[in-house]
Amino acid sequence: MTDATIPETPSVLKTASRLLSGLVSTPRSTLRTLSGSWTEWGGALVILAGIILLNTLLALLMGREGLGTQLLDSARSGVLTSIATATVAWLLLLLLCAVRVPWQRVHTATILIMIPLVLGPVPVLGHLMLLLFAGLVVVVIQEVGEQPINRSLLLTGLTWVALIALALVATRLFG
Repeated sequence: MTDATIPETPSVLKTASRLLSGLVSTPRSTLRTLSGSWTEWGGALVILAGIILLNTLLALLMGREGLGTQLLDSARSGVLTSIATATVAWLLLLLLCAVRVPWQRVHTATILIMIPLVLGPVPVLGHLMLLLFAGLVVVVIQEVGEQPINRSLLLTGLTWVALIALALVATRLFG
């Protein structure tokens, strides 16, 4: 085989760049066209690592102490938020709507809507970005799960109820 006949496979970094640029130019269609491929999921994980690093840097700039502590706290929060939100939304789509969507596709979309959470350490903006993230779950369910708006709103409410219940149980079990 010559170099001309070998198909080029997209790298994870190129995929992350494509996801970010697509999210800036056409956010809904970017979420709609997610394939759930492993490369796309890897690109989303690179974006999640960037979110964690930027969140850590902002926390340090806001005067919080300890690089290691802030990095671990940001990593724990980012990973748990992305996994829990994606898993709950995926399970609700599967169990209540009988929609089979690859978990990687839902997780990739969840990571993409987490980008505003970079501003989490900023006093007022952090709370506003959390509300924005909560609202953007509707878009993930509507575009990735291909659900009508009314059902998306209901599933989003159920997603947040389940996430709050998970948080309460985790707090109770792990202190």
